Amino acid sequence: MDTRPMPDRRPPAAVADEADRAVLRPASTTDLLQKAGAAVRRELWSVGAFSLFINLLTLVSSLYSMQLFDRVLSSGSHETLLLLTLVAVAALAVMGLLSGIRRKLLVRIGDWLERELGAPAIDAAVGLKLQGQTRERGAAARALSDIKQFFASEGVVAFLDLPWTPVFLLAIALMHPLLGLFSLAAACLLLACALANEALTRAGSEAAAAAARHTQRLAEEAEGLAEPTAAMGMRTALLRRWRTAQDAAGALAIGVSDRGAAIMSLVQALRSALQLGVMALGAWLVTDRALTSGGMIAASILLARALAPIDRALPAWKAFVAARAGHKMLQDLFRRAPARPPRQRLPRPQGRLVVEGVGYVPPGAELPLLHDISFTLAPGEVLGVIGPSGAGKSTLGHLLVGAWSPRRGTIRLDHAAFEQWNDDELGRHIGYLPQYPSLFRASCAENIARMAAPDQEAVLKAAELAGAHELILRLPKGYETVLGPQGHRLSGGEQQRIALGRAVYGDPALVVLDEPDSHADAAGLQRLQHTIRALQERGAAVVVITHHPAMLRGVDRLLLLCQGRVAAFGPRDEVQARLMAAPRRNVVPMPEARPDPEPQPKRAAAAMPPAGEQP
Repeated sequence: MDTRPMPDRRPPAAVADEADRAVLRPASTTDLLQKAGAAVRRELWSVGAFSLFINLLTLVSSLYSMQLFDRVLSSGSHETLLLLTLVAVAALAVMGLLSGIRRKLLVRIGDWLERELGAPAIDAAVGLKLQGQTRERGAAARALSDIKQFFASEGVVAFLDLPWTPVFLLAIALMHPLLGLFSLAAACLLLACALANEALTRAGSEAAAAAARHTQRLAEEAEGLAEPTAAMGMRTALLRRWRTAQDAAGALAIGVSDRGAAIMSLVQALRSALQLGVMALGAWLVTDRALTSGGMIAASILLARALAPIDRALPAWKAFVAARAGHKMLQDLFRRAPARPPRQRLPRPQGRLVVEGVGYVPPGAELPLLHDISFTLAPGEVLGVIGPSGAGKSTLGHLLVGAWSPRRGTIRLDHAAFEQWNDDELGRHIGYLPQYPSLFRASCAENIARMAAPDQEAVLKAAELAGAHELILRLPKGYETVLGPQGHRLSGGEQQRIALGRAVYGDPALVVLDEPDSHADAAGLQRLQHTIRALQERGAAVVVITHHPAMLRGVDRLLLLCQGRVAAFGPRDEVQARLMAAPRRNVVPMPEARPDPEPQPKRAAAAMPPAGEQP
């Protein structure tokens, strides 16, 4: 029988969609952590079985010592010594093998948790960011890393061995009740030290970790804003600010470390004293002929084995606290994150954009930024959005691409509201050039292909449409040049042209361009206008948010926003005529479209007209 897998004959898009669904978080995350926790607990039963045999095999050393002192030394039998030694070595070898398997299982449990929860956690953090409920950057990844490191640390092994401490105490008690009582008191004393360590260092550890993260953010900000920092003489001020935060974080960390070191020193001295105590008690019992010398040695070994998990749990407590905090953070993240329920797959839209009574209030704010915005844009039409700074133009752009959700009203692409689309499917039909474009640390081709596996023909087509093809060919490795943070440095205009290629990749039905001319010269404006005409000819609806009069020549309709409201909307010529004739105090007049001016020398300050006078 042929056991080879059948070839996947589905379309590449269907295969990609299934792969995407495999890494994205499910529609409901309310019980995601509970399900992962239940799976981990099931696996821990297997690990617990290994711990059972490992801890039983640790009895070999004490039994070997007892037989050695009580039988071999008294009988002088070399054969008995050889047999006991071979059996003990074989048992210890098995114990070492089981210990290695147990550690591998724990490492794989941590890795599975990171893979299972990683994509859902990061996706949930992105969802909260889009809703304005900002969290500390990278908090989800750090929480997962803390949980994974705990499973790979000695701490989890100590916690798995801890339940077997009573077994060793019972074995000691079977030798003599006084030894059992002494060992029980010793274990309770060390456990009290562990609880005291938790109580004394928990709050301080969390505060020190938060202060360290704050210090790291200050350093990242100083490096990320290096140019304005150097240009405006802020380096010393930023370093002073970082030093103040570092001193505070260092003081907290030293305080926690001092408390922990004091407790650890006490525990080490106490454990040594307890080992001496059990030996002394055993020797006293031997002199009274209530215990054999082998039993005395075995009791000492068993007590050391019983106290070892408690002793190892003390230094591992920090990892446990970090893992517990990470678990709580993930619980809060999944509880607050917006759900992404599966949607019916919809056909490719034609590009008809319908905005019906849209209003938007930022999270945590009371006053809306947009009020009752309504308009319609047909496929192949170009809409110019104008207005003064702070009028809500970029906010409208975020809403039109689905990055933000309106508080009121509906935005439809063709007849389907944005809420009826799967996020990724909707994104394939939308192109977006943000006001401040940013590129990812990836190749130029991957950036244009929206970080998916690049379709070489589509990437080349998008780059040529955006006027970025020649620019990319001049890069050191062409389309394979790594861009983004710490990648090849590009000027603002070059970044914007490559980001424009990303926006038009895949022939989107709706393209929103927010200030696409902010870094463009005269030649760049011509290329941009050519791109917009090409998109219009392909039937895409195009929204251009701009302050530049030259960008309005090719638009079909104009939308003027003032204080978050529609002040004027209609065909370009009609709106321009209304705005030019409108009183200045009622609306912001439309700047006259004119050819791009040639660069002029700066006039002296004395030649400028006084404030309030017309030049």
